[in-house]
Amino acid sequence: MLIYFSNQGNQYNSPGSVVTPVCTINVGDTVLVVAVSDGGLVSSITDDGGNPYFRAASPASNGALTVEIWAAIRVVNPGTILTVTFANSGNISAEVSTYHNVNSLGNTAVSSGSSTSPSISVGTEDNNNFIVAGLGCPATEPGFNFWSPNVGNLRTSAQAQYQTGGALVDNTAATPSSVTCSATLSTSAAWAACALELRSGVADPPAIPAQDDAVLGYSSTAVTWQEE
Repeated sequence: MLIYFSNQGNQYNSPGSVVTPVCTINVGDTVLVVAVSDGGLVSSITDDGGNPYFRAASPASNGALTVEIWAAIRVVNPGTILTVTFANSGNISAEVSTYHNVNSLGNTAVSSGSSTSPSISVGTEDNNNFIVAGLGCPATEPGFNFWSPNVGNLRTSAQAQYQTGGALVDNTAATPSSVTCSATLSTSAAWAACALELRSGVADPPAIPAQDDAVLGYSSTAVTWQEE
């Protein structure tokens, strides 16, 4: 059965590169990274194990805000450092979680709106599959915008202030059905969301390009996580 394993998020923002603790990446894990930016898309994600990352779902957008999910499926090398590099400088954030027993990726979706309840739904294809969603909102300097759980599991999040706000939410269903992932913002805001299905019932994942994810910083192009 597919199992959620661990997460990392809610880092401090800083210009340039940020070094911060990250959950250990174990052999066989599938690593998912939610990246949020108001300055453009992620250009690459790397880890110190040399595992290949790729953009796993179409980016969602709302004005300048973009939300992406990157993945490395069933990694072959352990790692403790994850670096997300954005194509342009801007307000950024990123969240990471890992899962066991993922055989492939399935359905995807994008959504956007303006409210206190960013939400997205995706249909599952097999029993007990997971939907993992990335939710994002704009930077809110000088105030804050906080995330709290709504529908599904709010695994990790970064409040919006000088950086964009990001959240990683997952949910599952015992049988194939439409599965919703949602979180609540403390203040109504524009938001964007993308989501994908993690499947345990398919033999092999698709061919993988290379790229991946990181954590918070304003006017920044790269973020690095490191386990201490």
